[in-house]
Amino acid sequence: QLTPPTTIKLASTIFIVLALLQFTVPALWVVHRSVIWNAVAALNPSLPPESSRRILDSTIFGSLGLHTLIAILYVWLAILTRRAYKHARMAATLLSVVDTLGGWLSFHMSSNLLPSQLPYVIGAEAIGLGLRIGALCALWGPASSSTYLRIARTR
Repeated sequence: QLTPPTTIKLASTIFIVLALLQFTVPALWVVHRSVIWNAVAALNPSLPPESSRRILDSTIFGSLGLHTLIAILYVWLAILTRRAYKHARMAATLLSVVDTLGGWLSFHMSSNLLPSQLPYVIGAEAIGLGLRIGALCALWGPASSSTYLRIARTR
């Protein structure tokens, strides 16, 4: 059985940390629900309260669902990289790009709905971006990673 090099173990660990980091934004939505309610109502003054509540619930549950899916994908990537799945680097690159774009969209939404928490959102996005770049560097840079991910897996 193959033993992953340190760079692969590092990338795998980063993916687990990124999975956990996915829950910071939904946690902010839940904790600051009343602030978001007020922001939705202020942005849409003609909407009845029931419609504002539905928008709020959709935002929170949609965010939680999407971030949970991305967290599951990061855990899956951690497993794939440690098992020398040859397409793990491509999958990691794709998920990193999607997660970065999603982070910028989340940043935009957060700035409108929860401006008081913007420094935390910026911090989480910056940390996440740094971790994604670090994982991609660990997967694509060192020869040990390339060699490990090119070796045919034995079952």
